[in-house]
Amino acid sequence: MIPGIRAKNIWLLIASLWFYSWGEWRYLPLLLASIGMNYAFGLFVARTAQASLSRKLGWRWPSPPISHFWSTTSTWCFLLTNAAVLLKAVGYKTTIPTIALPLGISFFTFHALSYILDVARGHVQVQKSPLRLALYISLFPQLVAGPISATATWP
Repeated sequence: MIPGIRAKNIWLLIASLWFYSWGEWRYLPLLLASIGMNYAFGLFVARTAQASLSRKLGWRWPSPPISHFWSTTSTWCFLLTNAAVLLKAVGYKTTIPTIALPLGISFFTFHALSYILDVARGHVQVQKSPLRLALYISLFPQLVAGPISATATWP
C-alpha cells in the first residue's frame, strides 16, 4: 500500500503516463508539455476571465494550441495516408508513412480542452496544483470507464 494521498496521486500519474506512452516513449515529452501548457493556460484564463470579453476570448483561445497538438498527430496521419493512397491510384510511387501515436491521444486532448473550457466558463476554479491537473487530464482508468467527464464532477 502507498501511504498518503499525494504519494497515491503521484503513483496514479506515473501509471497513467506510462499507459499513454506504452507504444511510443518518444511522445512522453509532448504529453508532459501539453499538461504544462494546459496548466499555464488555465491560470491565464482564470486570471483574465473577470471581464466578459476576456471570458469569450478564454472560450476561443484554448482551441488553437490544444487542437494543434491533436492535429499534428492523428489528423496528419490520416491526411498523409490518404494522400499516399490517392497518389498511388494515379500512378505515383509513394510510401505510406507509419506514425505511432500515444494510446488514447484524443481522450487526453479532449480532457485537457474540457478543463480549459470549464475554467473559462466559470464552472470550476482553476487548479493550482499541477499534479492534480496532470492526473485529471491523464487518468487512464477514466478512459476505460467511460466518457469524458466534466471537470466539475472530479474531486
